[in-house]
Amino acid sequence: MTTERIRDGGRDATPPAHPPAGDLLPGIGVRLVLPGLAMIAVCYGLARFSYGLFLPEFRETFHLGPGLLGLVGAGSYVGYCLAIAASGVLCPRLGPRTVVIIAGTVCTAGMCLVAVAPTGTVLAVAVLIAGTSAGFASPPMGDAVDRRVAERHQGAANTWINSGTSIGVLVSGPVALFIGDDWRLAWFAFAAAALAVTVWCVPALPGRDRAAAPPVRGRHGGISRWVNRTTLPLLASSGAMGLVSAVYWTFSRDLVVSRGHLGDTASMVFWMVIGVSGLLGGLAGRLVRTVGLTWALRCCLAAFGAAITTLALAPGSLVLVLASGTAFGACYILLTGIYLIWSIDAFPQQPSAGIALSFALISVGQAVGAPLSGNLTGHFGAVPVFVLFGALSCLAAVVRPRKGTLRGSRGA
Repeated sequence: MTTERIRDGGRDATPPAHPPAGDLLPGIGVRLVLPGLAMIAVCYGLARFSYGLFLPEFRETFHLGPGLLGLVGAGSYVGYCLAIAASGVLCPRLGPRTVVIIAGTVCTAGMCLVAVAPTGTVLAVAVLIAGTSAGFASPPMGDAVDRRVAERHQGAANTWINSGTSIGVLVSGPVALFIGDDWRLAWFAFAAAALAVTVWCVPALPGRDRAAAPPVRGRHGGISRWVNRTTLPLLASSGAMGLVSAVYWTFSRDLVVSRGHLGDTASMVFWMVIGVSGLLGGLAGRLVRTVGLTWALRCCLAAFGAAITTLALAPGSLVLVLASGTAFGACYILLTGIYLIWSIDAFPQQPSAGIALSFALISVGQAVGAPLSGNLTGHFGAVPVFVLFGALSCLAAVVRPRKGTLRGSRGA
């Protein structure tokens, strides 16, 4: 998801809980926001997270066990980490438009390759390529908003663009349900959508800013500038959240189908609920202002763990499955918003770099969590693995920001 570009001193960096009424006017850059939202939807909601939606079909088509399925899923997160680092270098040199074209091209090619994959090995390569597109898409969107949208509208613009992840997850379910058993056709449809969105983005995004100063190469203060007593809790919590979320993103639909015996329609509705509930993530700023950073973090991680555990204990109860999906989708996006806010405070001199580091560690955790949960599932079964990862989420809630961080210690 794209992150907000922070002005000098990081003042008032928290995105608003909801875009103010009337902001979808030329001042917010609607001609940028709509294609930007669509690009995040196809790169995140479709290319990055739809692997879990189709995991039962992949398992049957390629005869892969849980360990290999988890390893294949990890490729998406590895690709994201590599791409977000490359994108940070490319954006100042090539401009947002060119980097978004790269993102859209990679997204389209990766999903086309998924659609034609003849073997599990080719599928693994395709998933990695498709997931890479999300890392290329995020930084240029932030740069484009910074350059094209008035400062007072930037928070609302980024909030709308960020919602693309949830919208992409939401849309993928009906598409898969409409197309039916032909999962390859669904991925071709996703690729066609990615190509169309890429073409839409070309005139909307700015090119390279030739008047901008070249990136400054200098001393970065060593590792202590990035990993110290203030930032370590943030980095550890980000990695832990990514780790525990991987089992759900990768194996949740397979769990409700194989163990809960839910049909295609019910399991697709479950996936759509994850997407639509993620739209509640815009409340992250309001939640932090109301209860403080520490309690917002603790409550969300505890609810996150409860959602993962509930799915394991009741995969055949549609009511509890939908409740689990609602809590997971909402808490996932809320937690990414909380980490964004926390990063701004923990890295006041370079907030954008801090946000990128935190989000990269979420993906590192997911890259570890997907194959780890797959291998554990192969040995012990899905239910105890989901319960274990749910417990780990609750355990991660003991990590807290240092006192004084955004008044996050209030009441802790």
